[in-house]
Amino acid sequence: MKSMNDNTVPVQQDANLYTFHKRNKILILISLFLILSLTVVLGVLITHVVHNNPPSVNPAVKAFCLDTPSCLKAFNPIISVKSRIGPSQIFTLSLQTAAKQLENVINDKTAMIGFENCSSSLRVGLGRIRDALATMRVDPFVEMQSNEQRAEMMNKIDAVEENLNSCLDDLGSRAESTAVISEVTAKVQEVMVYVNRSGDFLLGYPAVLRRFDIDDYIGGDRGVINLEIEKHDAFSKLGKRNKTTITILTSFIISLALIIGALITYLVQEDTSKLVPYNNPLLFYSAPCNVPPCWRVHNTIITTAYITDPAKIFTLTLQKSIEDLETLVSLIDDTPQLDELQQMKMRANKTMIAFNNCSDSLRNGSGQIQPLFLVNPFIFGAHSDEQRGETIKRIIAAEENLEACVRDLEKAEESTAVIEVREKVLRVKEYLSSSRDNLFTYEHDVVWDKFWGDFVAKWGVMFGVVVATVFRNITCKNFLGIKLAI
Repeated sequence: MKSMNDNTVPVQQDANLYTFHKRNKILILISLFLILSLTVVLGVLITHVVHNNPPSVNPAVKAFCLDTPSCLKAFNPIISVKSRIGPSQIFTLSLQTAAKQLENVINDKTAMIGFENCSSSLRVGLGRIRDALATMRVDPFVEMQSNEQRAEMMNKIDAVEENLNSCLDDLGSRAESTAVISEVTAKVQEVMVYVNRSGDFLLGYPAVLRRFDIDDYIGGDRGVINLEIEKHDAFSKLGKRNKTTITILTSFIISLALIIGALITYLVQEDTSKLVPYNNPLLFYSAPCNVPPCWRVHNTIITTAYITDPAKIFTLTLQKSIEDLETLVSLIDDTPQLDELQQMKMRANKTMIAFNNCSDSLRNGSGQIQPLFLVNPFIFGAHSDEQRGETIKRIIAAEENLEACVRDLEKAEESTAVIEVREKVLRVKEYLSSSRDNLFTYEHDVVWDKFWGDFVAKWGVMFGVVVATVFRNITCKNFLGIKLAI
């Protein structure tokens, strides 16, 4: 009997291939988890940076305050971004707020006990603020008032500032600072912010109105405001302020995804080349294969990367099955010519009997498969259930013949030849069984879905990650209203 070492791949290689397959799936899942986790963390970080910036303010407030932080902080909570209001109205509101807060301090009898000088100064200042408000009620637009009216209001506001400073001096002259003194001082200083900014507005109102665009503010009628406040997109503004931060973080995410993708691709190609160099990458996950021996055997069958139809792969698998069975029969039967006495002795040998019986079983198995090529070999086409059932029966019968051969070999004395034949028979049975399993899928589309689904699962995973990352960044860019410089 000839040696059967030719074209024999160790069974250990199947185990290595299966382990490699499982390890790569775990590696891909872990990498995806890390990328998604990092994306979530960076997303939370970006959101935190965005939401911790000062909110957008009303254009009139920005013009009135001239971007002074203390002024913006004072007016932003009480004036909505979308309020239809102008700088003159904010000037009036500033005086009203100052008057209201002074009135609250004066009426707090507990706080003002022992601070008669301060209380007196605040009362005088409150009266002067009310006088200025009376002027504004007559003519609510500062720019429409006479120079005398504006000068009179300016004098009153200067006097109010002196009254407030007098109160603060009185509070500061106390030997010991108490909680009451600190509280009153803070309230008076808050009033001072409103009063100071009101005085600054009276002095520089032309510049403030130009900044606010007075032409849009006055619509021909001094009593009618035709201001159409531009719709400010808060996210757009915040995005511009954080453009550099967001760009760096986004670039980092994409770079990390590409690096991990390149690493996984390198590992897959490196380990695959060490195990089995696949001629057709689809075979690693293709529908006709679901066991490691099938992957290796199909790789020896499909020598081109352009055969992607499961039906064609199925047909080639049957052809390879017949070729292997005929080769095994030839190897078993190719024994030296013996004389009659030697033949009688060999017939009594268990190993020879096992090989003879195995050879008969392999012939029968090959005979079961041969008729399948006399009909339409493309099983996944428009075959009737009857034809499909007949095909399945013949494959099952061939498998039973192969199992009978294996049982006969188990009765023989263990030897290298017996082991090699048994391994070859089991290998043919593996990819016959896999082909039979796929015939139980009655719908051709279902087979294709599995075929391409598994293909995408392995080879499209990194492409999907990159596309998903780019899509997320594009969405983020549109949401923030900025053009990322990537």
